Amino acid sequence: MKKNYKKLIFPALALAIFVPLVSMAASDTFSFPERGQKAIQYKQSSSENFNPSLVDRETRLAERDARRLANRAKHTEMMSVLESGDYNAWLEFAQNNDCPMISQVNEENFAEFVEAHKERVANRNSETKEFNRGGGSGNRLK
Repeated sequence: MKKNYKKLIFPALALAIFVPLVSMAASDTFSFPERGQKAIQYKQSSSENFNPSLVDRETRLAERDARRLANRAKHTEMMSVLESGDYNAWLEFAQNNDCPMISQVNEENFAEFVEAHKERVANRNSETKEFNRGGGSGNRLK
């Protein structure tokens, strides 16, 4: 008789704890209604103050295009500096552009860094060619 009692006490205790928690989670007593109200009030106030006439779409698109051109020019310069293999040119470029790699790349390991960059570019190009031939499944990891 005692063994059966011990086998039933733990599931009954778990059920006694689990059922009220589930019912509280399903109802509003366990949620935080004031947090939801603040979110609703914020959405309403931000949508009320929104004036689409103040948003100059052409200006935003022009600014975005200017940023893209600047980034593309910076990327092209970085690629040419890395392909040249000149550590001093890379160091000057990295210092002017607040490159985080300055702390990791030094003159001793710069050749390895350039080689790794060339391998990465070659792998990227081969994956692109394979994908364009129809061999890619849309997922780069295999």
